[in-house]
Amino acid sequence: MPLLDEYHCRMLNEQRAEMMAAIQAAQDGPGEDAEAVRGCQVVSTMWCDPARQDDTALGGFGCWGDNITDVRLEKRSFKRLPDGTKTSQTKWELCQILQISGNTADSRAVMEAKHFKMIAADDNGTNARRVDLEELTGKLRTHFPSEGLLDPRVRVDRVAVALRMAFVPIPDAGKGWETEVRYVAYGYNTRSADDPTNLLLFGDTMNTSLFAEEPAAGVGFQPLYTKVLSTVGRDGNDNDLKMRCYATALEATDRSLADMGKESAAESAAMAAAGKGTSVRTGPSTLQGSSSCAWHVAIPLEKKPPPPPLAASCATDALGRPLGADGACVYRSLADNGGADDDGIAEEHRVPPGAKSVKVAAKEGRIGIGTFVEDAKPLPISTPVAKDTPAIATGIYIMTVPMGTCPDDATVVEACRKLKAYYKQACELGTDVAHRLSKKAVEAGLTQVGPVSKKAKAEIAECIGAEKADATMPGTAPLHAATVAAGRPLLAGVPRD
Repeated sequence: MPLLDEYHCRMLNEQRAEMMAAIQAAQDGPGEDAEAVRGCQVVSTMWCDPARQDDTALGGFGCWGDNITDVRLEKRSFKRLPDGTKTSQTKWELCQILQISGNTADSRAVMEAKHFKMIAADDNGTNARRVDLEELTGKLRTHFPSEGLLDPRVRVDRVAVALRMAFVPIPDAGKGWETEVRYVAYGYNTRSADDPTNLLLFGDTMNTSLFAEEPAAGVGFQPLYTKVLSTVGRDGNDNDLKMRCYATALEATDRSLADMGKESAAESAAMAAAGKGTSVRTGPSTLQGSSSCAWHVAIPLEKKPPPPPLAASCATDALGRPLGADGACVYRSLADNGGADDDGIAEEHRVPPGAKSVKVAAKEGRIGIGTFVEDAKPLPISTPVAKDTPAIATGIYIMTVPMGTCPDDATVVEACRKLKAYYKQACELGTDVAHRLSKKAVEAGLTQVGPVSKKAKAEIAECIGAEKADATMPGTAPLHAATVAAGRPLLAGVPRD
């Protein structure tokens, strides 16, 4: 996976710096704004872990465990020629995400799944309707008939919900640009495609699609798209009828953050008729609808017996780079230095080097089905069995800003306030688990106390290397043999009497 180029790194870092400066300024000031922004963070990677281990008493980070998953939001833009062919298409680019807490805390509202709504549709995208997560997962074969499921036992009873907001820079649609987004997920504990650690749902305001988590050590970040039974492929509409994957289209509305979700009935009808998303209510039933919200849901699965232990020679990070002084990485997701796709963005909407980004009021996005990406892969598991712990649901409200700009300070503060208000409304349906390393998190089944299991350590080491695993997961038998020199194992000497 190529690294971010210099321009996109600078743009990402600048947006994050401007947003964090706005949060810090509000926190240092008087009045209600200080409380609204307290604890809020801007991240490039979300930790969406169904099972985490609190090993901090042993000197660990409390960020690893039996079911560790990173999730990102990416976007790309393109133009079309008169015949519909894409041109000037950028590569997928990383986006920044606003959270009400840091990733270690990962504040979540744990509720019964019957209070969490998603949009289900027939395989061809018709007959869209709202269903609760309990019904959707309890009747998986009915809702996903093309996935080859035989005897799935994955009904979700409880779900732990988090809400985020992204400010996606998009080029000028008036100049012919279109923009698409996608979620990508990195499943550290999945080692083979036929033994996934999670089933994944990607749901937006139009449909929900089902995926099996793929092994991060071999695949990297796994993209999640909308699956539809269709003849529309890469070359147009003259293809065989099959399940295909489509990106998620994104466009700006004229609604500010304060007016988010306030779509008129006439506008909603017009957008629905045009095949675009509307301000339908998804997620916790206490929340208002939005045309911009999409969900990643991870359903933890029972797994096969563990394979033989990992060989001790693994020494690369999540991007396949050597570990050590020159390739050292942050212990989760390379979150501080990017590590996603190059952008290849067109010169037409680059900001001149050294220019200061303009701050603007963000507009609510509208998402819908985008363009063809690839044929859908057959689901590699036909009889998944879910664990009895909560599913993890993470929703992002996608706002837009013009290319080369950042959300202004008022927008950032209002976004923090709105996310906290939504979180409070979600907690009305269940339990507020404010921190993953807390007694409440343990009681909810989201966290266990003690060292990371040997099995989980071996799984994660395939992604980050045995040395990094040993350094960040104390209390578990080491995977990497200590040496005194190349090819010479360390045998501790006997101290003098």
